[in-house]
Amino acid sequence: IGRTVCRAVLEHFDVEYGELFGQRWLKFRAVMLAPNKWQYAALPNLFAMQQRETREGLAEHFRYTFPAGSHGPEWPLRSLDDGRSAGVAGLWCFLAQAGRPFPKLRHEPGRLKAFYVLNAASLLPVLALGVRSGERVLDMCAAPGGKTLGILQCAQPSLLCANEPDEVRRRRLLLALESFVPRSALRSLVAVSARDGCELGALQPASYDKV
Repeated sequence: IGRTVCRAVLEHFDVEYGELFGQRWLKFRAVMLAPNKWQYAALPNLFAMQQRETREGLAEHFRYTFPAGSHGPEWPLRSLDDGRSAGVAGLWCFLAQAGRPFPKLRHEPGRLKAFYVLNAASLLPVLALGVRSGERVLDMCAAPGGKTLGILQCAQPSLLCANEPDEVRRRRLLLALESFVPRSALRSLVAVSARDGCELGALQPASYDKV
């Protein structure tokens, strides 16, 4: 991974999350500090024209995850013209297998990427939230974009506010949105903000159905 652990941050987490989770925090901590234990997944982009081919290609090489009864390949394609939902009811996701990483996709302006690679655990909040089309949704700490993109694969919210106060992380979020979501859908469905999450309740009271 090539990342170093900031000792001060880790100590802060030990205090905060140790109090919250008790002895379970030690197990959570051990997994977070061992990237080889992380489970990566590919989330096929339902906005992309090549979606069906992408999904079939991934299925040949990687394991499908999430219950087949509620998430299946029979979903209709989304339209690239207006970005509207075509009745999508859940997430279609593939897990990487040991020694078989997902191929890297370069950002190409004007072309949507076929799938988004992320830690599979990032999709659990999306499933738990159960967003329905027409709802107003706030992703309070949205970068690098996995949860935001996951929500857009599940439903067509009337508004999805992707909030990210950190400028560097917000640039990553904007790049992810540009790479995976049609411009028409970005204009009509998504708003990107840079507020401190602690201020949003006072600034926008009763503004969202789900957070």
